[in-house]
Amino acid sequence: QQAELPTPEVIDSGEQGAIAWLLLQWLPGAVTLSKKFDLSVDDCSRASVTMPPAFAAVIQLLAVMHKKQLLQADLHSDNFIYSKGDWYLIDAAEIQPVTNTGCEKNLAMLLAQLPHAWWPAAIESYGELNQTQVIVEARKHRLWRACDLVAKSQRDCSLFQLQHNFRQQWALWRSDADTLTPLLDNIEAVMATGKMLKDGGSSTVVLVDWQGHRLVIKRYNIKGVGHFLRRCLRTSRAIHSWQQGHLWRVLELPTAKPLAVIEKRWGPLRLGGYLITEYTPGKDIIGAFSEAGSDELITQLGVLLKRMADYGLSHGDFKGTNLLASEQGLSFIDLDAACLHSKLNAWRKSFLNDLNRLQRNWSEQ
Repeated sequence: QQAELPTPEVIDSGEQGAIAWLLLQWLPGAVTLSKKFDLSVDDCSRASVTMPPAFAAVIQLLAVMHKKQLLQADLHSDNFIYSKGDWYLIDAAEIQPVTNTGCEKNLAMLLAQLPHAWWPAAIESYGELNQTQVIVEARKHRLWRACDLVAKSQRDCSLFQLQHNFRQQWALWRSDADTLTPLLDNIEAVMATGKMLKDGGSSTVVLVDWQGHRLVIKRYNIKGVGHFLRRCLRTSRAIHSWQQGHLWRVLELPTAKPLAVIEKRWGPLRLGGYLITEYTPGKDIIGAFSEAGSDELITQLGVLLKRMADYGLSHGDFKGTNLLASEQGLSFIDLDAACLHSKLNAWRKSFLNDLNRLQRNWSEQ
C-alpha cells in the first residue's frame, strides 16, 4: 500500500504468542487469475488461443510493481485477484526488492503458467525487455513446474492421493478419489465390461464407460519369466506413462489426462500395472493428413515438434496410430517410451529416431 499498488486494504493485524492474524478488505465477487482465464495446473487447453486483451492489465500491473523496485518471489496466478473491474495483488509476505535480473525472471515465472501462444503478446504488454532471455527463463520455469507436478503425483499431497501395501501401489487425483476408487478396487471386472481396443502380448487396452465418463484402461502385461526379470526392479511402464502424461500436459504437448495408476508388486518387485486415462477420440495422422484441409494439422504438428525440441523430449514410438487428430487438434498417446533428456546428444539421437519413424508412416504405405 505504501508503494501505491492495488491491494486489499489492511483493516487490522496483530499477534498473540505463536498466533498472528491479518484482517483484509473483502473483495466482492473476487476470482483468481486462473479461474477468470481458465488456466489449470496441468492443462491450458481450455484457455483462449490468443491472449485476451483483458489480460494485458495483469502484465501491466506486474510492470508497475517492478518499476517501483518490488517483485513477488512466489509469483503464481492465484496472487492476482479480479473484483468489480479491477485487479489486486495479494500475498505481500513474498514481496522482495528487485535484483539485476529479477524483472525478467519474475515475468518469466508468470509466463510459465500461461499458454505458450500468449507469451509474445504478454512480453509486448510489459514493455522493454529482452524477449529472448525472458522466453528462455520461462521455459526453464515451465519445465520446473512440470517436473514438480510429476514429483507430486508420486506422493500423498493436496493434489494426489497415494496408497500402497506389499501387493500394490496406486495413485490418483484427489479430486477423483470418490469416483475412481471403486474402479481401482475392481479393475479387472470393469475391464471385462469394456470394448477391446488392443489385445497384445505386452499390453491390453480397453475403453469403458464409468459413471458417465469414457475412460481408457491400459493393462501392462508380463510376457514371461525373462520379461519379469528385466522389468521387476525398474520403474514400471504404468508409472512411467503416468509421470510422462503429467509432464507432457504441463508443457502443452496434448495427451490424454492420466487419472489413476496401479502398480502391482510383491514387496520391492514390480509385477505389471494399469493406467487409467481420459478417452481421446480421433483418427491417426496417416488418415487425417491424407484428407482435404489438413494444412492446419501439419502446421500444428510443426509447433508440437518444435516444443518437444525446446524441452528436450522424445516420444520413442512415433507410429501413426500414436498421434491422433480430432476437432480439438493433435494429441499424443502411448508415452511408454517417452523421455525427458538431460543430455543434448542423447536427445538429438532419440528425436532424430522419432522424426525418421514419423516419416516411415507414409513411406510404408
